[in-house]
Amino acid sequence: MKNLLLLFTVIMLIACSETEIPRPPVSQPVEEPCRCDNPIHGGDYIYYQDGEKWLWGGQDQEMDFKITNSGLSGSHLKSGLGREFFKALVNPELVVPSSYPYTIAADAGVVVLKGEDETKVYTLGQLSIHEVINETINGDEVMVTYCPLAGLIAVYSRNYCNTALTFALSGYTHYQEGIWEGKDGFVLWDRNTESLWWPLINKSVSGDLKGQSLELYDQNKWELSTYGEVVNTYGNDFKILPPNQTLDLNGEWNNNLAQPECGG
Repeated sequence: MKNLLLLFTVIMLIACSETEIPRPPVSQPVEEPCRCDNPIHGGDYIYYQDGEKWLWGGQDQEMDFKITNSGLSGSHLKSGLGREFFKALVNPELVVPSSYPYTIAADAGVVVLKGEDETKVYTLGQLSIHEVINETINGDEVMVTYCPLAGLIAVYSRNYCNTALTFALSGYTHYQEGIWEGKDGFVLWDRNTESLWWPLINKSVSGDLKGQSLELYDQNKWELSTYGEVVNTYGNDFKILPPNQTLDLNGEWNNNLAQPECGG
């Protein structure tokens, strides 16, 4: 009997030595919430920091927009591609029709700027690529805009508070019931003050210039037409925006631009 008890004890000791004793899982460190590098992949477009409200504007935090006083609904913002994803142009080079590299159909839509001594033409095809063209005509600072989503085509003045603003794409669209049939429309920003503008209501909606109205350029000085009508009216005496132009600011967004007297 003693031998049996001894054998049982030895067997139990061996079994215990080979059995892995369960241990509680080691807790992993939890990261503190931080600014999302890319809201498209599961984060939020809007975040708060140091008592201010911010809108994601790109991989670099310096590209974000301060929207503490924003009049836009965050739930109605879309896209979040980041500022300058679509490249707006500033005083681009235009060419005579014979230097344009492609054939343009007679029924192709165009925007025409009519100056005293010059005529500038922008096809809707090229405008759909850039969406905003900062231009000068007759000494007037204007921007030619085309929002394909909303079907908005307009030419606005760029002169506000005695300063010529430079406009570009924020990378966002916004919609609101009862405005433009609830269609999405691009949200612009000006590189001078980094205020946001929503052309569907013709106003700045955040930043130093919030509430400032977008002013349509004199409608006697521009028109929506077709390329065939332009040729019939002006012959070859006009210049047209060619393809493959771009503007790379290398992140220097305001580029030491003048500040409006009414801002901030």
